Amino acid sequence: MNHALLSIVAVSGLAAAVSAQAFNFTLEAPATLPAARERTASGTDGSVYYMYGGQNGTVVANLDQLWSYDGTNWTLLSASGTGPGTRAGAVGAFDVARGKFVLFGGKLGFAAADPLLNDTWEWDATNGWVQVVTPTTPDRRWLVNNGVYVPGFGVMFHGGTAWDATGATYRSNETWFFTGTDWVLFSSSGPAVQDPMMVYRSGQNDL
Repeated sequence: MNHALLSIVAVSGLAAAVSAQAFNFTLEAPATLPAARERTASGTDGSVYYMYGGQNGTVVANLDQLWSYDGTNWTLLSASGTGPGTRAGAVGAFDVARGKFVLFGGKLGFAAADPLLNDTWEWDATNGWVQVVTPTTPDRRWLVNNGVYVPGFGVMFHGGTAWDATGATYRSNETWFFTGTDWVLFSSSGPAVQDPMMVYRSGQNDL
């Protein structure tokens, strides 16, 4: 995989697509809407979009729900108090091969003293939320924004703002992937970034 093409490939690909045809945005009006929020953990299985947690301005409390959007309406899949708990800036992605929405890390609250997290959770329609305890775990972190599903690897993410073992904060340059039972460090040679955006291009097999 080519780790250097984190954002350039997406921009150049979009430019080529726009030159070929016009796209129009449509404002939808679903009957049900989640409360306004930012810094959610999200992912898609290719047809349904999943969104967990996040924060509403300076308020993080109560944003611990899992929602799905099927292109027509939003559906509450897990209510407050039934999942991994309140958090913002976590990793979220849908593991297509295993049929599970994966959640990792995030920040418990908005205050500077609120802890960063490094727990791993999975959700599916049959089992609901299940915490996965792994032999290896990335440092606590948030402001990762998104993960991606990569065939043959599983859920993968890069960067974020992290705490090391001493509690010191740093911007991570690591790329990790989740096999379903453990986290594996894939690379530590990428850019040290927070709030990144990462996509996987299956045709070129790169990030």
